[in-house]
Amino acid sequence: MYNEPPALYDKNTVELMIEEQQEEIRRLEEEAQKRVEELRLNKEELRAKDDELEALRRELAKWTENV
Repeated sequence: MYNEPPALYDKNTVELMIEEQQEEIRRLEEEAQKRVEELRLNKEELRAKDDELEALRRELAKWTENV
């Protein structure tokens, strides 16, 4: 169907093709938004772990100063 010359497509076929492409675009946009949210959450988790690690380093530094 898609390999036919464009002049042979009727209006319904073209509308169907457009609708399918729009659905694919929506699906891809949703996937992209989910991925962005996943990356945002991962970034927050990494920041929290960095903060925790920095606190542990400071605590370790205090302990080693007293030795």
